[in-house]
Amino acid sequence: LMDDVGRMLRTCKKVNTERVYKQSKYNLTNESSQGYARLHHLLTTLTPTLVPSCTTAVVSLIGAFDLDPNRVLSLLLVAAGSEADGRNVASYFRVAKAALDVSKAKDLVGFS
Repeated sequence: LMDDVGRMLRTCKKVNTERVYKQSKYNLTNESSQGYARLHHLLTTLTPTLVPSCTTAVVSLIGAFDLDPNRVLSLLLVAAGSEADGRNVASYFRVAKAALDVSKAKDLVGFS
C-alpha cells in the first residue's frame, strides 16, 4: 500500500510540474506569411495621401491574418527607418499611431 501512495505522489508531482512549467510549442504557421507579405506591399506603396486607407487596411490585415500587433509596429518602424529620402517618414508614424491606437487595442488582442 505504501508503494502505491508513493507512486501516486510522484505521478501527481510530475503531472503538476509539467502542467505549470512545460512551455507550449509556438506554431509560426498561426501567423500567415501572406498577411505579412500584404503588409509589406502596403507599406512599400504608402504615400501621404493614402494614410487613412492604409490605416484601416493595416487594422484589417492584423485581424484577418492574426498578425502580432507588436510585430506590425516593428515593421512599420523599420519601414519608416529605411525610407531613403525621409520625406515619407511622417506617414509611417501616422499609420502606426492611428492603427495601433490604445482605444483599438482590445479589438487587436481579441477582446470584445
